[in-house]
Amino acid sequence: MQRKPARHISSRRWYWAVFVVFAAQGIVSTTFWTRSPEIAGMLHVDVAAMGLLGFLSSIGGFLGVTLGGSLSARIGSRFVMIPAFALVVVSLMAIGLVASGGSVIVVGVGLFTLGLGSGFGGIAMNLEGASVDRASTKSLLPSIHGAFSAGTLIGSALGAILIAMAIPVTWSFALVCGIYVLAMSAGVVNIPRDSGRRITPTMDTQAIATVPSRSQRRGVLRERRQLMVMFIIFGLVLGEAVAATWIPLALTSNGSFGEAAASVGLTLYFAGMTAGRFTGGFVVDRLGRARALLIYTLVAVAGISFVSASNFTQTAYLGALLWGIGLSVGFPLCVSAVSSDQRLAPSRVGYLASTGSVAGTLGPPAVGFVGQTSGLFVAFLIPAGILLAGLFANKHTRLAPGEIAHHEEILDAP
Repeated sequence: MQRKPARHISSRRWYWAVFVVFAAQGIVSTTFWTRSPEIAGMLHVDVAAMGLLGFLSSIGGFLGVTLGGSLSARIGSRFVMIPAFALVVVSLMAIGLVASGGSVIVVGVGLFTLGLGSGFGGIAMNLEGASVDRASTKSLLPSIHGAFSAGTLIGSALGAILIAMAIPVTWSFALVCGIYVLAMSAGVVNIPRDSGRRITPTMDTQAIATVPSRSQRRGVLRERRQLMVMFIIFGLVLGEAVAATWIPLALTSNGSFGEAAASVGLTLYFAGMTAGRFTGGFVVDRLGRARALLIYTLVAVAGISFVSASNFTQTAYLGALLWGIGLSVGFPLCVSAVSSDQRLAPSRVGYLASTGSVAGTLGPPAVGFVGQTSGLFVAFLIPAGILLAGLFANKHTRLAPGEIAHHEEILDAP
């Protein structure tokens, strides 16, 4: 039977489809952790055990990200997202149903599969975001990632409202899953069917012959540009993970902030991240990718320094805001920097995402260990130092040879 031709999807609809997918994933990413203190009580576990459960989710996410790039290239991003996001829904619902019964093992398995589905779906999302950005005359990746940040704010606020209304965990998770399914259904259906595939039915023999081999795909790890951008990504994601994990505890550690005041600092960080991503495209279009990344990184380092100095001064809120703004566009710009060659984009983005997963999984515990002995404000200098070291690799985010110079035509020239 002849395959039915894929319907045409406009670039504008494609962009909004990816935008909605990112926003929905942001909402669901906060769902478990907004109820984590309550779930810890249901499971009768301490903070260390909850940390181990979170680590299972990170391991699942790492596996999903590692394997998702090659799978997307084989069957297309759309057909990776569908089962991946279904796994997210099933996992979250299972956690909500069994948590009240105190089943630690089932919750642990649920968090692992939740991370796995998020990892698979996350790499497919980023590949689609890179494709949309590459097809546009404007820098779109910052606003697409801004949708995710906005989703985290919405998810956190919704979780707080449901807690205040005394809605049980099971029903709270069911409501979020319902919103998630509706949003994903509207988004995924408007992603081109063959987008992300290495070989598509419309390709002729000559085009198929240009498809990179396995050795070529693995060979990207021998490219200096790829390795340098991976180093930049490591610092950026480490900065994000450390902020999300340790800002509240750091602000309360010196006795100057109560728990509620410290949570305001974290909220300002997320607000800075969201605002920076929605305005970042405008900045990148005028400064160019490399210059914009340089300036934003310096802003992030300044923000981390202000937060670290809050042990002595009252600059923590300003620092948290600058920390979020400074890190807001780094990841999307690095994805853009390695995605100019559509043939090898899945491999390159996949390795970037894997590097980010390592930084996000191992970074916060390592910084916490240093913070235990030297204080968290001193430990915050670790991500600041790596971000500054990444500036020496910043030139590798300029236009690649053969990359279409659209929004960075002059300013990003070598």
